[in-house]
Amino acid sequence: MPNRKTAMTKSIKLMIFFILLFNIVNSRAINKQKLYNKYFSEYKDFNSRIDSSIIKFITELKIKEVDTIGVFQESRPGFLVWDSCQCSIVPWTGYIYWIKDGKTFQRMFTPSCIHEVEEIKYSYLIRYYIVAQKKIDADVIMPCIISYLKDDIIVSVIDHTKCYSLLIYINKKYKYCYLECYFLENKENLFYEDNNSSAITSWLNFSLQQSNFKNKND
Repeated sequence: MPNRKTAMTKSIKLMIFFILLFNIVNSRAINKQKLYNKYFSEYKDFNSRIDSSIIKFITELKIKEVDTIGVFQESRPGFLVWDSCQCSIVPWTGYIYWIKDGKTFQRMFTPSCIHEVEEIKYSYLIRYYIVAQKKIDADVIMPCIISYLKDDIIVSVIDHTKCYSLLIYINKKYKYCYLECYFLENKENLFYEDNNSSAITSWLNFSLQQSNFKNKND
């Protein structure tokens, strides 16, 4: 009998442990979204972070009734880039991908050069979003929060780090994600593991892969 009672007690304790663990994980996910919306809502505004030339081109595509558009922009504040197309205080490179009449196109944007439209096989940015839409839409990449207790929050920032914008327009809706390398690299970030395991980070990596391939072949 004592052994049976001990086993039952252990089972109850284990059940309680998993219930508490589930509640902690679930509340953490909810708090993550609330925290982002409360303190970092400015990161949701793509008009202030994506170059105006790209925003203008998006408008032109929508006028032409293009309903699937993807944008990837990489900004490098504090970096010195030996490229005549990068004559800017902050060097940046942007790409627009869109689908029209079953064909996929891309156009590169830089501060000082005009680039032609190209037809390509597919866009990693658009393809991956369609596959992982639910996961991407439900998540955010958190800045470097190194301490958070009630309403007290400490955020770590640096001046020079690569900044990325990922934007998709599909089914007449926008999804925008902004993140910096520092968000993913600083291990003191309370959300370091969450950020690096996010579908948004995978979305970024696929987009970087295609943009880097384009740059190497130009």
